[in-house]
Amino acid sequence: MGQANIEKEEWRPLFRMLCLEALGLQSRDLLLLDETRLTESEILKALHIIKELKKQRPIQYILGECDFMGLRFLINESALIPRPETEELIQYILEERAEDITLLDVGTGSGCIAISLAHGIPSAEVHAMDLSEEALILAKANAEKLECNVIFHQDNMHEPSAEYPQFDMIVCNPPYITEKEKVFMESRVLDHEPDLALFIPDDRPLQSYEGLISFSQSRLKKNGLLFLEINEALGKETIELLKSNGYECNTPRKDIYGKDRFIRAVKG
Repeated sequence: MGQANIEKEEWRPLFRMLCLEALGLQSRDLLLLDETRLTESEILKALHIIKELKKQRPIQYILGECDFMGLRFLINESALIPRPETEELIQYILEERAEDITLLDVGTGSGCIAISLAHGIPSAEVHAMDLSEEALILAKANAEKLECNVIFHQDNMHEPSAEYPQFDMIVCNPPYITEKEKVFMESRVLDHEPDLALFIPDDRPLQSYEGLISFSQSRLKKNGLLFLEINEALGKETIELLKSNGYECNTPRKDIYGKDRFIRAVKG
């Protein structure tokens, strides 16, 4: 089969799918879609999307939006694209049935964790921290768009400077992928998503958790909860680190792919 035929066959279903997503068409319109029903600007927009996809740019960044926990978030290259596994982290936290708590999301990125928890626990006082000014601009835009009250802090958990209350819960999905693991990752991630939110040095694979524990020592209440997303290969080491710093925690909880992914720790 020639290259022209391959592109034509791939283009048509992709064009139809993206018209529904990007051009605001209804499902019933999609079933009857004919290119002649679209305006020239709509066709150009769809063709631009296909061109960007061929460059391995993630569809979420192309569209500027993504779905997470039933909410529609703005997204751009300043923050990671929210993953399905992180939705599982939110569900894990909501199982606590907590009310009237004060919680902090460390490394908030797009704000998807903090905002989802604010929706799921309406009585909570929700704070969110990130070092990146660009990410915080995005997170604040999402909080405004989704009519959600979150208190944002531009700060570094390794060298914090802002004032914080005592928290009942701290949540963190930190960078936890080692540099050597890059060889297993797709170019659409490596070339477009922020390295700062993804990678840690090979010689200090628990660096993020060391910083978070240090930050939490004086800011998490006794018996307060620490929820973490972790590197599947470092579950045992992460638990040992937590226990050596006075936290009680059990075997990591697995994600939908059967990988060790989440830890719930209680501060002693």
